[in-house]
Amino acid sequence: MVEGSIQKVVTRMRVAVRAWNAADGSTLLSTKFDCETDDLFTLQDKMASALSLSLGMKSSPAGSKSAAAWLWKDRLTGFRAV
Repeated sequence: MVEGSIQKVVTRMRVAVRAWNAADGSTLLSTKFDCETDDLFTLQDKMASALSLSLGMKSSPAGSKSAAAWLWKDRLTGFRAV
């Protein structure tokens, strides 16, 4: 499970993210990311990388356009099935 919040002040943004194991409630990741609002793609890649590491994935496959696209590709298919 993943939850988060977003705070924005002028051109700065903070995203807080928490990921946990739904089976036992253990925390896998609890962190925050700060960036300028014009740098959202870098923020997305940092968040995807942190989440993939917390899920035990070492890195995105070679040739992948971004860690975010690789991380969520199969997850979105699962969402559509529900």
